[in-house]
Amino acid sequence: AVMVPYDGCGLATGIASAVKHRSPDTEVLAVEPETAAASSCALAAGGPADVPFERSFVDGASTILPIMWPLASAVLDGAITLAVAAATAARGEEWESLVAVVSGGNIDASVLATILGGETP
Repeated sequence: AVMVPYDGCGLATGIASAVKHRSPDTEVLAVEPETAAASSCALAAGGPADVPFERSFVDGASTILPIMWPLASAVLDGAITLAVAAATAARGEEWESLVAVVSGGNIDASVLATILGGETP
């Protein structure tokens, strides 16, 4: 399986589309914080649904935009919610293969600097 970060749907849908193009049978799962589980809720509900949102250093989104739903539902096979504490703890884990995508265009510069410094904001 390939796990993609979910934060508004654009990046997750783009990565999932590329994976499905190259390997249609590969499972693609959205990963999002439990404090903003929009893709999990939408996949369970069969469409976009507003969810409670609590800001953290692991941002997510409170909904999937209706215009993005047809794209996301076509390429995402499921979603995984992750406790913010688990995301913090996972930074110290050793992984065989791990890629972290941090989009600097929508993150506060001081939060990004803190994360890159190995600390939790």
